[in-house]
Amino acid sequence: MGGAHSSEEGWTLGSQRAGMAAPY
Repeated sequence: MGGAHSSEEGWTLGSQRAGMAAPY
């Protein structure tokens, strides 16, 4: 994805973009 350094912002933005709630 695009947020390996950030856990909170990474999974938040990543989940919305991917469409699934993932911890990474």
